[in-house]
Amino acid sequence: MRGLIYKDFLCLRKGLKTFGFVTLGVIVLAVMFLLSSQYGNLAGSLQEIRADASVGADMMMGMLETSVWFMLFIPIAFMADVAQCFREDARVGFGKPLAGMALSHLKIVGSRYLTTLIYGTVSMGASLAAAFSISSVSVELTMQSLAAGVLNFGAIFLIYMSLNLFLIYLCGARKADLIQMIPLVVLLIVVGSFVMKNADMTDEEMSRLLLEWKDRITLFLQGGYKMLFPVAAVTYTLSYLGSVAVLKHRRRVL
Repeated sequence: MRGLIYKDFLCLRKGLKTFGFVTLGVIVLAVMFLLSSQYGNLAGSLQEIRADASVGADMMMGMLETSVWFMLFIPIAFMADVAQCFREDARVGFGKPLAGMALSHLKIVGSRYLTTLIYGTVSMGASLAAAFSISSVSVELTMQSLAAGVLNFGAIFLIYMSLNLFLIYLCGARKADLIQMIPLVVLLIVVGSFVMKNADMTDEEMSRLLLEWKDRITLFLQGGYKMLFPVAAVTYTLSYLGSVAVLKHRRRVL
């Protein structure tokens, strides 16, 4: 089982280099952004925004704050690279030697799920390191609030990976790319529906609505992980058991 996990990380080694550079870039970009917002070119603009009590100014401040949150999401999103292991297995025909190994289906599937958890832990650690760097130069953003956001993003992405891994086992490794497009399609449908539903709003009404959603998301990010992590644990366990059943039915061939 340890050999399979080692093999998975060999498949991910190129992605790990990219992950390292991107994480470093996120930290540098976020710190430069915050330093500029306090001492640089953005400082004057932000001071004018704070002096403006209109809804547009509040929304602008919310967008600046939200941009920092989503910078921290980038390293966590690299967890999806685990799908590369399925593609590499299919490319080199690893299913045949795997079928001859004296390993149970529980261990074969478990190795891939453990790889995902290990990579996810590393990704969240990188995001927390970025959060620490940001909080050290920011007066308004604390480590506690940023860490809560990282935990929320990690739990949400773990739920996504639960569905992703099960669907790859169910539909086959060659459809991994198509399966990973599902969240993007859902997001486009949701955004398109939102735009069509509120197309008749004035700019002021749209600004007020976006501000309300920003406040809801911010409130959720402060403590939503307390609910999301138990859900993620249950979803991940069910996904694992379902994938084991599928692999047994497929006779270890994806």
